[in-house]
Amino acid sequence: MVGVRTPYVCIPSLVSETQFAKPKLISFQFNPMNCSSFSRIHQKTPSKSKLFTTISSSPSSVPTVTPEPELEVDSQGEKFDWYAQWYPIMLVCDLDKRVPHAKRVMGLDIVLWWDRNESTWKVFGDACPHRLAPLSEGRIDQWGRLQCVYHGWCFNGSGDCKFIPQASPDGPPVHTFKKACAAVYPSTVHHDIVWFWPNSDPQYKDIITKKQPPTIPELDDPSFIKLTGCRDIPYGYEILIENLMDPAHVTYAHYGIIRTRPPKVKADREGGCPVELSVKKLGIDGFLGDQDQYGTNKFIAPCVSYAYSSPVVDKGEGIVSSDGTEKPPSRQQKASLVFFCIPVSPGRSRLIWVFPQNFGIWFFKVFPRFLTHLGVNIVVDSDLYLLHLEERKIMDSGLANWQKACFVPTKSDAFVVGFRRWLKKYAGGQVDWRGKYSGALPPTPPREELMDRYWSHVVSCRSCSAAYNRFNALEVALQVASLASIGIAAATKQHVKVQNGWLTSSTRTSTTMTTIMLCNKVYWKYGLILLISPHSHTQAEMEALNASFVPSPHIPATPAKVLRKSQFLHFQFCSKPSSFVQSYDRNKSSSKILTTLSSSVSTETSDPTEPALETDSQQETIDWYAQWYPVMPVCDLDKRVPHAKKVMGLDLVVWWDRNENEWKVFDDTCPHRLAPLSEGRIDQWGRLQCVYHGWCFNGSGDCKFIPQAPPDGPPVHTFKKACVAAYPTTVQNDIVWFWPNSSPEYKDILSSKKPPYIAELDDPSYIKTMGNREFPFGYEILIENLVDPAHVPYAHFKLLPVKLDREGGAPIDITINKLDKEGFHASRFGGITNFMAPCVYKSAFSLPPKNGNEPQRRGLLLFFCVPVGPGKSRLIYTFPRNFGVWMDRIMPRWVFHLWQNRILDSDLYLLHLEERKIMEVGPTNWQKACFVPTKSDAQVVAFRRWLKTYSGGQVNWGGKFSGVLPPTPPKEQLMDRYRSHVVNCSSCSLAYKSLNALEVALQVISFGSIGAVAATKQNAMSAAARTSLVLMAILCFAASRWLAHFIYKNFHFHDYNHALL
Repeated sequence: MVGVRTPYVCIPSLVSETQFAKPKLISFQFNPMNCSSFSRIHQKTPSKSKLFTTISSSPSSVPTVTPEPELEVDSQGEKFDWYAQWYPIMLVCDLDKRVPHAKRVMGLDIVLWWDRNESTWKVFGDACPHRLAPLSEGRIDQWGRLQCVYHGWCFNGSGDCKFIPQASPDGPPVHTFKKACAAVYPSTVHHDIVWFWPNSDPQYKDIITKKQPPTIPELDDPSFIKLTGCRDIPYGYEILIENLMDPAHVTYAHYGIIRTRPPKVKADREGGCPVELSVKKLGIDGFLGDQDQYGTNKFIAPCVSYAYSSPVVDKGEGIVSSDGTEKPPSRQQKASLVFFCIPVSPGRSRLIWVFPQNFGIWFFKVFPRFLTHLGVNIVVDSDLYLLHLEERKIMDSGLANWQKACFVPTKSDAFVVGFRRWLKKYAGGQVDWRGKYSGALPPTPPREELMDRYWSHVVSCRSCSAAYNRFNALEVALQVASLASIGIAAATKQHVKVQNGWLTSSTRTSTTMTTIMLCNKVYWKYGLILLISPHSHTQAEMEALNASFVPSPHIPATPAKVLRKSQFLHFQFCSKPSSFVQSYDRNKSSSKILTTLSSSVSTETSDPTEPALETDSQQETIDWYAQWYPVMPVCDLDKRVPHAKKVMGLDLVVWWDRNENEWKVFDDTCPHRLAPLSEGRIDQWGRLQCVYHGWCFNGSGDCKFIPQAPPDGPPVHTFKKACVAAYPTTVQNDIVWFWPNSSPEYKDILSSKKPPYIAELDDPSYIKTMGNREFPFGYEILIENLVDPAHVPYAHFKLLPVKLDREGGAPIDITINKLDKEGFHASRFGGITNFMAPCVYKSAFSLPPKNGNEPQRRGLLLFFCVPVGPGKSRLIYTFPRNFGVWMDRIMPRWVFHLWQNRILDSDLYLLHLEERKIMEVGPTNWQKACFVPTKSDAQVVAFRRWLKTYSGGQVNWGGKFSGVLPPTPPKEQLMDRYRSHVVNCSSCSLAYKSLNALEVALQVISFGSIGAVAATKQNAMSAAARTSLVLMAILCFAASRWLAHFIYKNFHFHDYNHALL
């Protein structure tokens, strides 16, 4: 988000220069200003104080201790009362007087509506006293009363119930009862903003006479033009205020969007430099701060951040300082940045911005308001996602531990530290929600939903809403005009007689085709540049389309009788495993052969037969943080950018260190203010750069550059706290692995313990096609599903060519040979399967050669199962084999992924729901809740027994999670392939872009062919040629529609209804 003070700031009211020309008049320079206006900005009771300094530029004598500012505070230990303040709600210009508006402030659901009887805006509690239905869903009736839509109860501007339709007119006046009244909050309109007092107690009815909202002089000055807007933000009030007070992030987080004055010496691409900030006074009412010689900032608690500069003078030929003597000044130019930051709920806030200025007024009077919002929204979006993630990292470390978790060694963070100190001293480090929330933040939605502008801004802004509707109408009109022009050109005879003579065919055709091209040009320009919302209505329409099923390979092995059907993709196990198939070597322990489940049910029907599984004599507990974990296949990692991943609840960033020529895995947290490093970039020196403030790190995690630190000052970047956590990393079998402990003692862990090694993946005679997929169910369910062959003919019916009964079910004989802390070995279909705890499942098979001269055909089914978080997991899969290699060499990798994704999707939803049912009964009660009487479940039972014996029945998340699964999203979002696979797969991502380009090309060819027929003279083209072009146009258009359906079904969402198959 925009920083409020920089040495040279451009008010973010316009789109960047790449989209619209930016007039010079909206740029202004901050100059020194006398702070005498401070007292008239916000009148408060003064407290005893003394001048204090901000963060020192010199480090502490102890290099591991972070320098802290000497912030002055009030001598009296007062506490801030969050419910005894005025809060802004919405701009009046964005409120429709015809309808009630639902809003939330301080966790209170409120409804704003226009009382035309009193000609004022009212704020009620958004709950009807009858049955608590939301009044915001109602209407304003013909008498100007607020009517509940549920039962028609009506309320006047004082909250009194005036009419209950269900009450008998001859009965008692129940509508006069006190309990029938709606809660009314004191409200007022100030600076063209509706404000309210969050307490409906009658004693506060006249609170406006005793205490008023903060006053900003420029907002009531008629000589100022005011650029206004609002936006709902998916992170909390604290992060919003912190970000707006931070000028140092502008050059990095908003690079290429906001112009800043270049430094004298440019140390990096963005041009970051030291920023001198100081806090002059900090009390319960906020604080006053200075930014070097450029201006003043005022934080008026709890909502207002106000930045203003001294006036500069315009002599007509340019802008000069106020001490110029050449010519008397013609007028003074003034500008300010005013932000109203509204706490909505944990993890939610609302921003109202007002940029008053007394110059360039004519420009903004003719410039549409929605265009300025395009520019501001671009700025807001450029750091929105990283701030959302940063808030979660701060919450993980504890709100009270902000100073310990963040490393703020330079003066550029003085305002941020001042706000955090104010918040901690007067409010306990956070907003007081009065117990309405548990303290947990809402779950992170998909990125498109998180950054969606339509619901966060457009629907709340009258200007953008009107523009959005007009552009949609214009889009339809342009398409109709384009098609109509083509139709007219094709249908009209060669010559048309008009009143003043003859209009030739060539002139008519040229005019028509020009109209077509202009319509299409305008359509594409507005569709790409002025698109306000990322919604795609065509996707919603395509969800109902049925999917066609094709025979596909399934990941788990299938019965031998079925596997004979395909030579390459369905394998039959030999009666004896080949000598090359070796189980993974682990430390031996005393053991004996064990039997698995009997194929018959126990005589005691209430207690089915359980396997006599053998375990180690010493029952150790697996250390989940002393294991190697796969992160991603190397083939799906781009060396040019950092990649965000999560494993074992740890947020990671994977990036290519070109200085050391190897992949690195860091903690995805910048030590400065906990921003995600994965949102950054790799700079020209091959260092990982944080996008928020430009801090740079080498491959060892050492901080090499802090732009805000003075070059002649102490080397604060060498402090231990400035380093980022680096995890031990290696690449094995073309997969990046990491050790989830960044302690220095594990730096050389690779020499003593290595990841499980699969020799076939490094054998050049084997072909191997890798893939990966994110799943909305946990690690336990993923392993369970992969070791279970019995579900294949049912959960994946019609995806595999099986014919025994309708689905192809049959008894499956599986025997567990060994189970210990390192996993288990099993025999099935004459083959060997291994579970190598905690992540690898391997199933080896061999096939007889086609003739005596060929070597034996061998292959593996390999699954790397990665625990991500509760209810989240990742699968990396590959099927190496030494036969049928020509197929993989000529077929693109994304084609194989289409087949696999169809199979993975066919039981994804039921596994997601199954996990929730298991969680309800308790993971440790799995054996009691589930009935597993046959040998086909032996591997599932073995895995659950291993999990219970060595890990207490579940993954040890190290206390990072509460144990509650994330909520179930809509099915389309749950099964969305784009976010779960396409964006993480280099092959499918490229195919997705190419197929979309092909779809557009087919449409262009279709329209071009029709246009060519229409533009050509009748005798210049044969009938056969015309017919061919028309047929080509029809075929290309039909192909583009089919391709659109293909892209949606295979790269976005493909539903399965097993009952209708």
